[in-house]
This record gives sequence, structure tokens and C-alpha cells, in this order.
Amino acid sequence: SIEEWTAFKARKVHARIDVADEIRREPVSQIAQPGDQLIILGAIWNIDGLEPALLRLKNNKGIKIYQLVHDLIPIIATEHIATRFSGEFYYWLLSSTGYCDRFIANSKNTGRDLQRFMDEVGKQRPIDVVPLAQKFDVVHSNRVEDPAKLFKSHLSSLQGVDQSVLNLTKIPFVLVVGTMESRKNIWRLAQAWQRLTQTPELNVPKLVFAGKSGWYNDDFDSLMKATGNLGGWVQFAKQPSDVELGFLYEKCLFTATVSVYEGWGLPIGESLSFGKTAVVADNSSMPEGGGDLVEYCDAHSISSIYDACHKLIENPTHRHALEEKIAKTSLRTWDNVTDDIITTLTKK
Repeated sequence: SIEEWTAFKARKVHARIDVADEIRREPVSQIAQPGDQLIILGAIWNIDGLEPALLRLKNNKGIKIYQLVHDLIPIIATEHIATRFSGEFYYWLLSSTGYCDRFIANSKNTGRDLQRFMDEVGKQRPIDVVPLAQKFDVVHSNRVEDPAKLFKSHLSSLQGVDQSVLNLTKIPFVLVVGTMESRKNIWRLAQAWQRLTQTPELNVPKLVFAGKSGWYNDDFDSLMKATGNLGGWVQFAKQPSDVELGFLYEKCLFTATVSVYEGWGLPIGESLSFGKTAVVADNSSMPEGGGDLVEYCDAHSISSIYDACHKLIENPTHRHALEEKIAKTSLRTWDNVTDDIITTLTKK
């Protein structure tokens, strides 16, 4: 219930694992009562048989169904998505208007995209916007938050960090986090980096990609192979642990998220959580997460990406000013997200 959720959030119940153990799993169809709300927070568009099951719940039990929509990327950035997924997503979103009473969008931009879709198909449902968090605690650092214990902080920060990840931090670097796929625009970023390495008298850092390989990334892979990872200027941390990722965030100069489209852009918030600014593409929802704390670029322009990165590299005073602004900013938390979802569910 909302009351139980609120109590858990207020830490008035046991730890999460204990709560899960105490709850006996029962089919929703057996416990649902008229007026209950079913809140779907994850992606369900490729689950067979779910639509008729939801319709039965709605019609037989009289419950209301809310669906959180993270993005419409499969039907907006179709050139970066497998064709069959785009079709499946389209028909799921269309059918969902038949059983959903309301939609929750994870950003203002996603809300606008969803409204345009509804206008096109002639199916209208209310849309509530609940932006995701900027501040993240899942990715964490081992660093000791005590300036008087410098040596202990250095030592503790290395716990759980593989030597291969540690080697990436020997010289200054810029961090790129996320699955390496074409939508992340990493080919253009690499082209901009190659231009940076050829800029006279610029002390260029390395570029470190942290994440697993994704699809439609042949152009980037070919570039890396043909140039020897840009002559060693590009390095990889493939599927780092949370501790290793936190270590990389702590050590980087700044981060880069230059995607051609995002539903929210979680690495932007992760970067801000570690006090680091970023080069961010000025499109879709990313400005909602970056605010005035990052340096923006045009994702479709290699020159624009180059200029933004060049500014943060060449002008450390500007970079530090953004870091100071981040330190003074109250970032949006997951508790804020929870509060807003509860408000959405309980409003009349």
C-alpha cells in the first residue's frame, strides 16, 4: 500500500531483504480490489500474453493501471534500433492505450514525445511527468570522506578495483559511461578526440569508455581497429563493477554523454553525484538532467563536440567553476522521485 511504501521510505521497517522475505507472493488477480492501482515501472513491451492479462484485471477487478514510459527511442531513433524491436514497441505502445488509465513519463521530453504519439494515433490518456534522479548512490566510491585521513582515503579507494582499471587512471582522462552502441554517438566523439590530439599545445587527456559492447557499432569498432585505438588515446573498461565505476568517476577530469537521443541520461547524474561536470548533447531529455552544471554540444556536429571538450580541457578555471556550482546544488534524489510518484498516485 501507499502507507507501507511511505513507511519503508521513512526507514520505519526492516531492511529491504527482510521485507521481501516477509511478503508472501500472491497472484495479483487474487488480491486486487476495485479501486486498486497497478503501477508498471519497467519495460513490458516484449512480454507475450501480458496485454490480455492486464485487460482482464482492468475489466474484472476494476483496477486502474499506470505505465511508466522511459523513452520512445525505438520509434524515434529507429536507425539505431533493430527493425523488429521498433515494430514491437510501436504496437505495444498503441495497445497500451487500451488498458492504461494514465501514463507517467520520466522526463518532460518523454512526456512531449508520448503526447505527440497519442495525437498521431488518436488515443488520448493523461500523462504525468516524474523526472528521474540526478543524484545516485548505487554507484559508489570507497573514498574516506575525511580530509585529515589522506593516506587512508587513498588506500581505501583501491579496495575492489582491478589492476586493469587502476592502470586507466595513471594519466588524466575523460570518462564515457554506457553501452557502446551507435545511439551513444561515440564515433563522432572519437573523431572529435582525434582532432583534439592533433591540436598544438593542448594537454589532451585520454578517453576511457566504461561499458559493454552494443549493437550497430561497426563504424566505431572499425575506427579503433584502423587507428590502434587512436594511437592509444582511447582505452576501455569493459563492464566495470559499481566500485570500479565509482573509482573511475572519482579520478576522471570530466565525463562525456553526447548521445543522439536519451530518455533521461543516467550517466549525467552519476557524474554530477561525484562532483564532476560533463560534455552533454543538447537534445532530448539531457538538458533536464544537466541543467546549468555542464557544457553542451550539438550531437550531430563533430566540431561542436570538439569545441565543448576543448573548452573543459583548455580552461580548468571554467571546469572548476562548474564543479563548485555542482557542489552547491541540491541534486534531485530517488527519494524526490518516490515522493512525486506517490503524489501522482494519490492526487484526485
